[in-house]
Amino acid sequence: MPMIDCRPYILKTVSLRYNGADLAFDLSHALFSSNDVDVGSRLLLKSVVRQVPAGSVRSVLDIGSGTGVLGIACAKSFEADSLLLVDRDALAVAFSLHNARRNKCRGVAAETALFLDGLDGRTFDLALCNVPAKAGTPVLDWLLRHLSTSLTPAGVAAIVVVNTIAAAARLSLEAAGVSMKHSEEGKGHTTFLFGRPAEAAGQALPAGQGVALPPTIEIARRTELQAAVLAGKRYAFRGYYGLPEFDTAAFATELAADLYDAAAASFVLQRGLALEPGAGRLPCYLRARGRAPLDLCSRDALALAASRANLTLARPAGGAPSAETGAAAVVEPEADYAFLEDVPASSCNLLAAFPEVIPGADRSEAFWQEAARVLQPGGLVLAVLPATFFDRLEKRKPRGFVKQRQKKRKGQVGAVWRFEGLPDVNG
Repeated sequence: MPMIDCRPYILKTVSLRYNGADLAFDLSHALFSSNDVDVGSRLLLKSVVRQVPAGSVRSVLDIGSGTGVLGIACAKSFEADSLLLVDRDALAVAFSLHNARRNKCRGVAAETALFLDGLDGRTFDLALCNVPAKAGTPVLDWLLRHLSTSLTPAGVAAIVVVNTIAAAARLSLEAAGVSMKHSEEGKGHTTFLFGRPAEAAGQALPAGQGVALPPTIEIARRTELQAAVLAGKRYAFRGYYGLPEFDTAAFATELAADLYDAAAASFVLQRGLALEPGAGRLPCYLRARGRAPLDLCSRDALALAASRANLTLARPAGGAPSAETGAAAVVEPEADYAFLEDVPASSCNLLAAFPEVIPGADRSEAFWQEAARVLQPGGLVLAVLPATFFDRLEKRKPRGFVKQRQKKRKGQVGAVWRFEGLPDVNG
């Protein structure tokens, strides 16, 4: 997976001394715990170094790695041969890899995935997780019931949760039958260290016969299939835990649909790109208007999975019929990307965007640069964001983008610009 340059997102560098190792971590406002190593992680690291024997860990897994603090600290402390850093946020994965290299960890790999997805039976001596309370009760219950499947026969899982969900976490672990080794309650967090269930402890699985688990996106379904309407167009939709708009469209989405509805009178969508689509309401609306292929772009693997799942509820993409033959044109398969920088040049004629606002990292100029790169001449940029940040985006706009319309709603401002090509600086 191509990695984004972390440097524009770095807020500060913090140091951490752990079990004799001097470590340094670059942090970001775009990621969890941007000011320092958080209290929950510190409590978990203390529990691990006290309870896990030295020399017992050769492989480390960090689920929901963020900036990589837990996995990197333990990999260095135990002198592990391998470290796998996993997060649903592609920027977190990039920061984890960046910090692992900074701290000279061995055998490092980093993957964008949802919790246990993609492990494919791989097992580890130590599995770490700072459990995200907002992931949703069914998702967290599923994670805790199955986390021990990622362990080697003598492996240890070490997790930390906020105290408000500690009782529920304990019930999930008890239901899974794990071998509880240690639990410690702090002022705001509780740690649990546990091994595989007693009947599985010490038993190695045959090669290629790891536990097969359903994709997390199936566990994350929050609502039943619902009929929804945006700008007069009906579409099928399902909400997901961990994402907004599970029951109704946000004002920003309604505004975006209204703006596109007005623009569509003089515009033919050939291929669209939705940036930060959430659970996919705007892409579903665009699909309801026609069969043009829709690519998706988001740091968040959950958003990509949910949006794509919701798009599959609609009619499939297809090319417009040829005037000569009447047959549908052949189109490239729809694709998902983590960053705009990953999208092929001149690949779409609509960029429908909810640009992310990151304190301390103004990405407005980079947004316009990438918009000019991915759009075909004559294509449209449709962008909606909070009013306080819209002016900043507008001020960074280069010549070559001509505003066609603008609209406000409930603190959100949106606009449509036509891309007429960047001026020739040599002309």
